[in-house]
Amino acid sequence: MIASQANLSLAPDFIVTAIRRQANRISHVRLHAWNGDGSCSGYTIRREELIQALRRGDLIYAADRQNDEIQLLRKIVSIGVKGERYVKTDLDLQARDGLDELPNF
Repeated sequence: MIASQANLSLAPDFIVTAIRRQANRISHVRLHAWNGDGSCSGYTIRREELIQALRRGDLIYAADRQNDEIQLLRKIVSIGVKGERYVKTDLDLQARDGLDELPNF
């Protein structure tokens, strides 16, 4: 498996390759531990668990997984807007979850 890390200064701890939405919010993500060579097992976690990981400092990237190649896309962040936490790759301060570039599962 080939992994591309263009323009990354730090290797991620985890990658997210797919999302599940419920009522226009992300409810779960497909998370993979990152080992650098692209071979990584995945599991499903709740949105709240992703936010906790981001808040404790885990470096997590959205990633496109096609065939035998993983392309790291953008760093995922958790931001607060009007008292609510959201996960996204853009710091746009909109009250909505992002990660629209990832497929649904």
